[in-house]
Amino acid sequence: MIRLACLLASIVLLLACPTAQAQQANNYKITLTFFAESGERFWVVVNGVRQNQQALQNVKVPEQTGNAWKVKIVFENENLPEVDKSIFIPNSPTQDAELVYQVKRNRKGIYQVRLFSSTGFPNQMVEIIKGAGGVFKIPPMSFPDIEIQTNPRRPHPDVQTRPKPQERDREATTNGCRLVMNEQDFYALLNNIKVQSFEDTKQNTAKQAIKYYCVSTGQAREILKLFGFEQTKLEFAKWVYDYVYDKQNFYQVNDVFDFSMSVDELQAYLAKK
Repeated sequence: MIRLACLLASIVLLLACPTAQAQQANNYKITLTFFAESGERFWVVVNGVRQNQQALQNVKVPEQTGNAWKVKIVFENENLPEVDKSIFIPNSPTQDAELVYQVKRNRKGIYQVRLFSSTGFPNQMVEIIKGAGGVFKIPPMSFPDIEIQTNPRRPHPDVQTRPKPQERDREATTNGCRLVMNEQDFYALLNNIKVQSFEDTKQNTAKQAIKYYCVSTGQAREILKLFGFEQTKLEFAKWVYDYVYDKQNFYQVNDVFDFSMSVDELQAYLAKK
């Protein structure tokens, strides 16, 4: 009888553990962040509730629960159409999480809301787009913006003429660098770094984008100014040097550091390269 009671107690505990874990996962909050690539001001409506009183270029919607939301972007400029977005997350976050979305025009000039980055989830979040040829997963921060072929039997002419990302990465400048980041993509990157809450996330966001491009010393300097910690600035300066195409001007980043010893360490590191 005692053994039977122990067995039943064990079964109850095993059944209770997944429930407790699920409840803990449900306690994590999700922040939804939206920013306009070209600086348009807008309101965000989530599940029928307007989130910001004034139209802004960057809107954070904190402490969201659940795994699905209906979002509407309403522009301050009444000539721009509203944009609807359905957001669904298949995986629960493992900590307080954030999803960052970019409001931008596609190649046809139509406004869209696309996943830009994610933090706090066990796996990198991807966006699923349904097309005539099937379902496609788009990784966040897909630099450069790649045209997707939705019907393999009738390829779009742009897809045939545009080189593949790997081929474009091999296109070199006179300094042996890959594609140079244009101004529009650079300002979109700056906006995304600014909305990140943690220093490590800011640095990872910058690295994730720049690995597809080369940048100028001036662009690297603007990114460095967004970091709050001296050590982060130093680490990123060492890393980004390999992606700078005008290395002769890299001394211009020295003034972003607060301490001369950081400049000395950077110069000593670069002297060995």
